[in-house]
Amino acid sequence: MTDTADAPTDRCPVEDLATDYDIFDPDYIRDPTAAWAELRDRCPIAHTERYGGSWLPTRYEDVQAMARIVPDLSSKGPTVVNLPEEFVDDEAKGYNAAAPISADPPEQVWTRRALLPHFTPKAIDPLRP
Repeated sequence: MTDTADAPTDRCPVEDLATDYDIFDPDYIRDPTAAWAELRDRCPIAHTERYGGSWLPTRYEDVQAMARIVPDLSSKGPTVVNLPEEFVDDEAKGYNAAAPISADPPEQVWTRRALLPHFTPKAIDPLRP
């Protein structure tokens, strides 16, 4: 997520979380779980046009369902706020250069297969001490 120091300082106050949440609002940063709990009961998938627009699913089932809507809801652009050009690697454009767990199929399949054996309990046990 983007550093809050980069967040706009001239924000309009949030009137309705369901249609206009603000991830840079100091109250949201301090305790987002209160907002999520409110939304879960009233509007489980919120949307805002702030910062270019984004969706905020608050229930596990909805997150799972949205993860399967590829390419319409691609993970190739997982950030809510676009990064300045100087922070974007030209070779990474068009592919999610973030963690492989966030990649879309088919990249997600082979990258997870390569990584997961290294994170099993058996692989981790020798590293515990």
